[in-house]
Amino acid sequence: MAELTSIAATSTQSGKSIKDTLIDVLKPLPKKQQLAELLNLFNKAVDLDEIISETVSEAWYYLTTTGLWSLEYPDLKTLQESICYEQFVATALKKHSLDVVNKQSQAKGILKNWGKLPQDALPDGIKPEWFGLKILRQLNSLSKICSLEESISLLTSAVENRLLNPKPHSRSNHKTFLTPTDVLNVLNQLKDRRKGILPLGKLVKHQADKQINQRLQQNQDLTSRGIAHPRNRLNAFTPTNARNGTDTGENHTAESGDEREDEDNDEVDGEEDHVGEGGDSDEADGREDEEEEQENEQTEVSRAGAMETKPMKELQCGCATICSALLLSIPLAGDRLGEEEGLKLLECSHDLHWANFCKNHLRRLAGGGLDMYTNVTKNELQKRLKLVFRYRADLSTVRTKKPRYFRRASRAPDSVTAKLGPYMYTPKKTDTFTFNAKQVFNRFAGRADAWDTFREDGTVNIDGVFDYILKPETFELIEEEFDMYLYHLRDEQDGQKRRGWMRHMFYSLVQQLVRQDPVYYALIAAARPDKNFLVEGESTGFAHLDINVDKFVKTGRGKNIIQGSLSLDDESEHSCTLLVPGFHRHIHEWWARVKQRGQDSSGYTTNTKKTYLPAGQQDFGRLIPVPCKRGAVRITMPEILHGSTPIAKNIRRTLFNWPTGIHADHQTLDIEEAETWNQVAQCHQSMEAPMKSTSGEGFRYGRPLFPFPGVTKLSSTSCVGDALIGVRRWDDIRVQEERDILLGADDEPALQLAEEIRERLIQAFFDAFPYVRMNEERAYQDRSYFRNKYGPRPEAERDESSLSSEELSHMSLDDNEEDMEEIEEGDGEFD
Repeated sequence: MAELTSIAATSTQSGKSIKDTLIDVLKPLPKKQQLAELLNLFNKAVDLDEIISETVSEAWYYLTTTGLWSLEYPDLKTLQESICYEQFVATALKKHSLDVVNKQSQAKGILKNWGKLPQDALPDGIKPEWFGLKILRQLNSLSKICSLEESISLLTSAVENRLLNPKPHSRSNHKTFLTPTDVLNVLNQLKDRRKGILPLGKLVKHQADKQINQRLQQNQDLTSRGIAHPRNRLNAFTPTNARNGTDTGENHTAESGDEREDEDNDEVDGEEDHVGEGGDSDEADGREDEEEEQENEQTEVSRAGAMETKPMKELQCGCATICSALLLSIPLAGDRLGEEEGLKLLECSHDLHWANFCKNHLRRLAGGGLDMYTNVTKNELQKRLKLVFRYRADLSTVRTKKPRYFRRASRAPDSVTAKLGPYMYTPKKTDTFTFNAKQVFNRFAGRADAWDTFREDGTVNIDGVFDYILKPETFELIEEEFDMYLYHLRDEQDGQKRRGWMRHMFYSLVQQLVRQDPVYYALIAAARPDKNFLVEGESTGFAHLDINVDKFVKTGRGKNIIQGSLSLDDESEHSCTLLVPGFHRHIHEWWARVKQRGQDSSGYTTNTKKTYLPAGQQDFGRLIPVPCKRGAVRITMPEILHGSTPIAKNIRRTLFNWPTGIHADHQTLDIEEAETWNQVAQCHQSMEAPMKSTSGEGFRYGRPLFPFPGVTKLSSTSCVGDALIGVRRWDDIRVQEERDILLGADDEPALQLAEEIRERLIQAFFDAFPYVRMNEERAYQDRSYFRNKYGPRPEAERDESSLSSEELSHMSLDDNEEDMEEIEEGDGEFD
């Protein structure tokens, strides 16, 4: 039977589901062979899961310690959002950390009973290719009931017996090394006489710890000399408590009578604490809260009779290496997590044992994660964390019974004083703003049927919305700005042709103007089902839907992201947007068919190239051209299937401005995977391209790494305009005052305010344009557009060895003027 990876590959290539592919592979086989193949698959899946989690953990550690993430991302949070960190990477990191702890525990048991670590105990002839958790558990069980010498004899016999008596269809028939099944067979043989066999070669605890540390030190010496560890390396399962107790007051003793495992972080002075006990003896010194905030510099003294041991391999901060996966989740000094996040962090850290964390990280975990006082010894802090962990299901009771463990504000988080902080009174919430969407839409569309058309077809073209920027003196500068950006645009980037897209044009003056236009804002706000406040974002594509259709159908995710565009040129049926009118009424039925065919894969957006079949086109409609007039806008529901004509045979300049709603926290946008309000606002301030589109997807064909030097910011022209680009918040009373007028019931003041704002926008545009020219010339000097616009464009800079895809394929661009125009101005297809 094919391996797991080949099954997935076959499924992808054939277009069949995993289920169908698996059935195709199994059905031709005899039933016994089917069973053998499935059992082998399950065993492989367990090992593969363990390997994947370890690989992801090591890759993440390398990524964060080398700082490679900073080459593409402004911060780690942005990187985490782009790779589904919480859903996959964090889960893998936690699993690997738990695997390491479990492996350490099993290896420690083997060392105590056999006097050697597993990779040293077994002879090379039968040593397994990899010490996974499953085989370590079985070897540990064997070490408890059988001596090493006898175990080697029995295990060797088990391997030989398997090879001499192969099972039909078994994939282990040719494995000359030890497998978990071999160990299990030996355990079953010994089951009946287990009582008569005593574990031999048992070491006292400090001897076991000493040998572990010696072995680890050897591995570290090898690493320092550039020698790689073998796959069954020691540091994959070195017992946790073999590290030095520095800063904990917990050095390991040599008492031979104490062989208990350190479970649930209980070894913190051996004290028990109960939430129900009266008083606060641990705080009997009567220190005030303010004094508790001071750093306790008390020197900790090792207990009498403690034996010094060599330290386990540590990170620079002092944490054990197994803690590395969790360190990035611990809040920075001064930051605070919510209670749910804090408790989750507590549970993860408990699994790794708090003694393995340095004091600084443990303080940040307790203070930032649980709002606890941390100016105590590490040993005392572990004791308190143990108590909180034990009663974590009822944290409010812990805060009540042990108030001196917690900062004052967290002792009663729901109390009035805790919520008010330094304030005296609770502010009253303003009334929820509502408006008549149909009235507002028709008002600014200038036609009585605009709303009904939009609701019926899911899309509408509204003529004349931006006629005020088409006056010759204004449009001449807009064209000049477009030509300047085109002049600075490469024909291809990273091997990808630009297909007509101006991938570096984000903050041109005309784009800034359109984003702050009050009429466009009102139309989008009215078109949204939730009529939410807005902040700006952009994206587009071909033959697709800009939503995850599966999540839209299940939860309505993305339903409020109204799509819009402004055309600066008269479009024709051969050069315009294509869409399926009324598709919003059929999307659920269409998707049900897609799921029935097993084609229901959907990412941030949904490509319909292979899923919108002729039968669906017959039932639900075909893509038809919907050309816009110059100055017109297209307003479209997110459920409408759309794209564009593949080639533009005339100049077609289109601006895509998709405002997106803000949640009540004034941070989260319509799609949680997208950037936050703060991040988008910062992009507008620094004029940098965002990391993601409105759908939450990154820019797959590249983004500019720095702002275009020719940009300059438009002056403020309205409070609503400021809010649309993140300069003001939407709860600003002056923003709300203008919003109430624009979206209010009275047409006359709304239209008058919109006209006044537009006059200020045009004036700001004229005032800013000279600075665009000044910035561009200053940045590019002899290569400036304004210095070369009447002559040939200087050759683009490139790496000495780089060639374009045309040069590499010995092809050149056609000199035909029409073809050049298609390349430079066409709105081409991309998946």
